[in-house]
Amino acid sequence: MTDTPGKSADILIIDDCKSDTMLMEEAIKSTSVASSVHVVHDAPSALKFLNKKEPYVDAPRPDLILLDLQMPDFDGHEFLRVVKTDPLFLSIPIIILTTSTDPEDIAECYRLHANCFIQKPVNFIKFKKVVSVITDFWFGIATLPPKH
Repeated sequence: MTDTPGKSADILIIDDCKSDTMLMEEAIKSTSVASSVHVVHDAPSALKFLNKKEPYVDAPRPDLILLDLQMPDFDGHEFLRVVKTDPLFLSIPIIILTTSTDPEDIAECYRLHANCFIQKPVNFIKFKKVVSVITDFWFGIATLPPKH
């Protein structure tokens, strides 16, 4: 997908921790994937983004979502429950990127059709490597469904 000149991957980051989102953005920028990164800090805003509701009426359909689990009020599990039952969004890969190591969280995410569960690395170099592997796989090896 990203081998096509002029094409760019749209990545949506959903995480309430601003320092983590800044690290993710920086790590994505350092990869070879041409991408547009969009950040929201809670699940309700992410649903507005996906459904093109104010203030996201011009939001692109993401090619990939990086989702934190541990957010206040409406957590990542609930977001997965909503998005992975909506035919419009079912095909968007969702990568869980979280500090949780709880086996129940892992099992529940896969039951809710997350595409991958990754524990957030604790330092920037490891974080950058994880993000690089994610983008290399999803935009260099995997074939994503067409946008509609």
